[in-house]
Amino acid sequence: MVRDLIVSQDAGRPRSQQKTLGPSNLSTPCARKIGYQVLDVPPVTPSTVNLAAWVGTGIHEQMELACAAENKRAKAKVWETEIRCQIPIKPPIQCHVDAYYHPTYTALDWKSVGPSALQKYRRQTPDNYATQIDLYGLALVLSGYRVDTVGICYIPRNGDLSDIHVTTWPWTGERADAAIKRYEQILAATGAGAAVLPL
Repeated sequence: MVRDLIVSQDAGRPRSQQKTLGPSNLSTPCARKIGYQVLDVPPVTPSTVNLAAWVGTGIHEQMELACAAENKRAKAKVWETEIRCQIPIKPPIQCHVDAYYHPTYTALDWKSVGPSALQKYRRQTPDNYATQIDLYGLALVLSGYRVDTVGICYIPRNGDLSDIHVTTWPWTGERADAAIKRYEQILAATGAGAAVLPL
């Protein structure tokens, strides 16, 4: 019954119902996976609830509340959260930026992670994560925001506050440009239909 509660709730989430591709899709290293998504090819195995991602959604909601509380304490809009924007290509890339820190013009993405992933990400940010936040930076700039810095905040699902790890770097847009060019190439290729996917 508890599992059914989670499955039913997860099925109703906007993220679960999302059909359009976003930065997390475009940043995947597998071009064929993007092709399958562009062509809306049904998965071979039915998807199940990713419990780690479901818990991560709860962490995102708590961070949104924490940022709102900080704004109230500061009596200013220090943090902005859950920003909806897009990269206006055809079809447009819909973005949902987790957080923007006004004092340093920084876009942040919250990631909830397990202990082994956290140790790995402390050493190096995965390319797909870096590309995802770079695309968010571009979407923000195109929406009128100033973006000097982008970063990822890793929040452990099981750990202490001292385990939280934040990594930031100057935003240049280079990864976003490369991801969009690749996406446009995939769109052109998939114009031939699903037969192109094995290639």
